[in-house]
Amino acid sequence: MAFSAPTNVVFLAPFQSGSVYVYDVETRSRIAAIRVEDGAGVVGLAVSTDGTSLYLVDGNVRSRLRRFDTKTWKEDWSREFPDRLLALGATQVLHVTEDNRWALIRTQPVGAAGSSAVRVFDVQKRQFAAASLAVRHCSQPLFASARDGALAAVCPGFLELLGAKAGEELSPARELPIGIQQPAATVMAHDGEAAFVLGARTTDAPWELERVALRPEPRAESWNLQNILGPSARTEEEPQPSLLASDDRGATLAIGYGPRAWLVNAPAMRLKLALRMSGVLAAAQFSRDGSVLYTLQRDDTKHAMLLGRTGVESGVPKESILLDNLPLTPVVSRFALLTGGNR
Repeated sequence: MAFSAPTNVVFLAPFQSGSVYVYDVETRSRIAAIRVEDGAGVVGLAVSTDGTSLYLVDGNVRSRLRRFDTKTWKEDWSREFPDRLLALGATQVLHVTEDNRWALIRTQPVGAAGSSAVRVFDVQKRQFAAASLAVRHCSQPLFASARDGALAAVCPGFLELLGAKAGEELSPARELPIGIQQPAATVMAHDGEAAFVLGARTTDAPWELERVALRPEPRAESWNLQNILGPSARTEEEPQPSLLASDDRGATLAIGYGPRAWLVNAPAMRLKLALRMSGVLAAAQFSRDGSVLYTLQRDDTKHAMLLGRTGVESGVPKESILLDNLPLTPVVSRFALLTGGNR
């Protein structure tokens, strides 16, 4: 059966379910189910900026990168490669750059101790680079990119800028020191001017946010989030997933931890709203005009995944059940909000 791609969709991939489920954000109805091989590790999910392509990394014995057309949800092509990362929890397995130039796939670490192994796929040529991308002394890099081609790998204590000259393969270009030693999430401003790095929230150190200006001259500035977010940022709670999102204009950041979310004025680093959700946050993304924050929340008391909409100015939330009978396994999730609508 063929499907017409909706304006805004959500992808959910419960670990070892054998499927990636596609939901329409407005109707909350399931419009497609894509079969995957996820018995050995969670899948990687990414959507092209123009919304025409869904990329999946899966495989149990084999490892493969697949491209699906979002108008039909049919597979367009598949490319095999060795040793995909077999993660048992939600993690960044795949990153497709905002300029739709590269797909970066984390693989099982090999070679030098503490170094990452990342396969690089040239989206335009539809082929893998001959050599893997190695980020030294960094076993779990977090990738962030911008529509102008800026690309960075965030690691403990440093940010590595990546680039490729015409006719050359992607490689490290410049290393910038940062103060955060346990990065938990990162996002890059859409204009490529700066990257934001969120540190892990621990009980023995301040919870930190760092802004790394990438041009004209690199410069890092950090904040103790308790000074911005107030007492709710204290770190007495049990460890839970952290997330970070930015609107297109770089005006508002969304910081999430467990069931809590904070909206922060990015230029002034001032708290706008403190929110408490019904479930633990799994993903967040702003509408294109920045007026609505969409969230996915896991509510284990209801065994359900919730879809939330919160007005950035009003703070008024609306939540609805997206997937019930939720399994007790990690759920990899991804938004694709493709137009300026605020639905």
